[in-house]
Formats: sequence, C-alpha cells, structure tokens
Amino acid sequence: MKLLQSFLTAMTLFLAALLVTTGQFYAAALSTFVGLAAATPWSAHHAGMFSANVIADELKLTKVLEYTIMGLRTALAPLRLFSTAVNRNPMGAGNDDDNSVTVPVYGFTSGDAQDRTPGQSYSSKVSNTQTDARKILINKEKVIGLGFTNEQAQNQVHFDPELHGLIKGHDLARTVLQDIFGVVRYGKFPNATIAPLAATAFDHNDVAELAQKCMEADWPQLPRPGLALNPAFHFALLKQPAILDASQSGSTDALRNARVNDIMGFSEVGSNGIPLNNGAAQNFTAVAATDVCTAAGHGFLTGDQLVCTTTNTLPAGLATGTYYYAIKVTNDTFKLASSLANAKAGTAVDITDTGTGTHSIALRTNLVGVAGAPSAIITGFRPVIPTPGIRQKLVNFELVDDPESGLTLEFRHIADEDSGQEYQVIGVHYGYEFGLAEALKLISSPAA
Repeated sequence: MKLLQSFLTAMTLFLAALLVTTGQFYAAALSTFVGLAAATPWSAHHAGMFSANVIADELKLTKVLEYTIMGLRTALAPLRLFSTAVNRNPMGAGNDDDNSVTVPVYGFTSGDAQDRTPGQSYSSKVSNTQTDARKILINKEKVIGLGFTNEQAQNQVHFDPELHGLIKGHDLARTVLQDIFGVVRYGKFPNATIAPLAATAFDHNDVAELAQKCMEADWPQLPRPGLALNPAFHFALLKQPAILDASQSGSTDALRNARVNDIMGFSEVGSNGIPLNNGAAQNFTAVAATDVCTAAGHGFLTGDQLVCTTTNTLPAGLATGTYYYAIKVTNDTFKLASSLANAKAGTAVDITDTGTGTHSIALRTNLVGVAGAPSAIITGFRPVIPTPGIRQKLVNFELVDDPESGLTLEFRHIADEDSGQEYQVIGVHYGYEFGLAEALKLISSPAA
C-alpha cells in the first residue's frame, strides 16, 4: 500500500511539472490536487473511521489506563478486605514454572506458644516457625473491550475518556469478584454465624453479634477483619440512627458518602458483586429406614445449606421454606440435618416416609455478605506476557500496575488483518481457592 502511494505521488508531481513547463498552470494545480488526494488513503482524511474501537494516541492512553485500574481496584475492595491478593513480576520471584503463584497463608489458631523453665534450651521450644502457603494456579482470565471511536471523543464535547476507563475497569472487576466469591458456601466455611435474616431486620446489633463470634474464634484484630455486604444489607446498616447521626457515630460519611467505615471492629464495604451462590434444583428420593436421600452426582458438601420442594407431599420430617444442611454420605447420597451444628455432628433429620410426588432439592446459600479474616479466600493475580511471536503481531501491549493493591492490568491493542478490524481490550489473569475454613463467616437471607 505504501509503495503504491509513493508511486502515485511521484507520477502526480511529474505530471504537474510537465504541465507547468508548457504554461498550463491551472491544469497543473488541478492535477496536483486530484493526484495527491488519490494517493492519500481515505482514513488519513478521516482519522479513526476504520478504527472504530481504537483509542487515538493523542487521547493519552496511559491516563485512560490509570483510571481503568482505579476502577478495577475500587470494585475489588471486598476482596482486599479479607483475602490474600498478590501480584508478582511475571519474570521474577514468587512465580512457579507451572503458571502458578505461591501465596502465604496466615493461620491464627495454632497455639504454638509454650512454657519455658529457666535453663531450658530455646531451640527445644521452637516447633513451628514456618508460614503456611498455598500454590494458586493462574487459570482464569477476564477481559473487556476498552476502545471508543475518535469521532465519539471529538464530536461529543462532554465525553470523558478517563471516566470511560474508570467504568470499564469497574465492570471488569465486578465479574472477577463474582467469580471468586463463587467459592463461598456453607460446606466450605461451616462456622458459627448469625441466623439468616432479611435486610430490613439487619442492624448494628447483628454486626455486634457477628463481631463477638469472630473474637470467640480468636480472629486477629489487626488488620481489622472485613465485612462485605450486598447493597440491601449495606444500606440497611447505613439507615441505622446510630450510624447515620454524626453526633452519635462521630462521622458524616454515612450521610455524605454512603459509607459505614469501621463498625464493631470491622472494616465494612458494600458491593453489588456478591453472588447469591444458589444452585439448580435436582430431583431426589428418600428412604425412611435409613434417612438417606439419593440424587445422582448431587455435588453437596457436608454443611451446605439446602431447601426442598415437591409437586405433592415431602417425606415426613421435611418441610418447604426451611433450611436443611447436607451430610454428605457418597457422591450420590446424603442425609439432611436441621442445623449447621447437627450437620457437622452427623445428626440427621428423622425421615419417616417417602412422601408423594416428585421431590426437588437445591443449594440455597442465599449469600448476602461475609465477615472474613486474612487468608479466608486465597487469590493470586499474575500477568501473562504474550510470547515473542504473538507480541510482534500486537499493535501494542502494556502492563499497568497499581502500587496500592498490587494488581496488574493487561492492555492489548490487536489488529486483525483477516477482518480488517482493530480493537483494544483490558484484562486480568488470576486464580483462587478457599483458604482457612475458620477465617470466614457467612451471612444469608431466609429460605424461600
């Protein structure tokens, strides 16, 4: 294409010079105008017309990306409250050859302190100086388109590229947060917590009860445990007079910024990224003589919160609109307990008949919030660098670091020669797993 443009330009100038030597000045001017126009591609006159999803250089991509990662960091605030999120240089220490990240885990119930009598060797009292660690496989990637047209930026006088980046980063983070929170269920974190309650009934007294249970479980008070709530429970807390009234709470944040800040020893944050973590209903049968229920490949863990429904009458001993807790027997069978404590103890509900009709059972975490200490959920964030061959095919690739959270955002500018399109995306690579069972307490709403 460039060779053709150069040829057309040279021929235009040659023809114009020839016309000038013969005195045809107007013809020379006209041929120069037409020839140079033909030699210049339409996209050069209309910048961005063929780059509908590409941010022009003059729009300061670096600044847009700075705001994008700010949105990412803000939306991931619940994750930073209680989990271990790490980011390492992709070529440096902390990463393993199998595309994983080794993450420290800070247990707090080990009880390693011992008595020492005078004269005893100190070395004999050292039983555990190692911090536990988990290997997190970086096997997840979330991406979102970032680009906007030059015409959009030029013709819409109020268009703000930085705000655009901020929102895109927030949207990306919300999907990451929902994915990571998907690991939260009672079967993985079967710990004492407050009873399920509706948002309208949730207040600072419930937070105080939760804080008491955390202290009784020997949770460290520094750093402060985190309290993450969905919007309904977050704003129910904000409406409490003791929090809303600055003369009582000592802060105007509740009224001005819709923020609770610290409450009952928790660092609280509201988020719309907390999923309910409910499951699809599956049919089951029950045997009265053994209390054993059967549902092929049910996937339940001991302690999982469940609800039952039926087309007619449930087996005697069970009721609709009531939470039961799974006691896993095999991959296809389970029993039901009336409480989380009974599930952990193996005490099942007494089922006295098989009922009538078709019975269904479903995981109903009904998650509305969590209280968590460090290492409740173990997460690892690690950028994945394109191979040299792929890198050469990219128009641009950049890593954007956030020193506050340690997160790294990946930016890719891709040109597809087959479709003739260019586009830009931002993304993150990460992995996660549930951490310490004792480091997370769930808050749920009533059974439905």
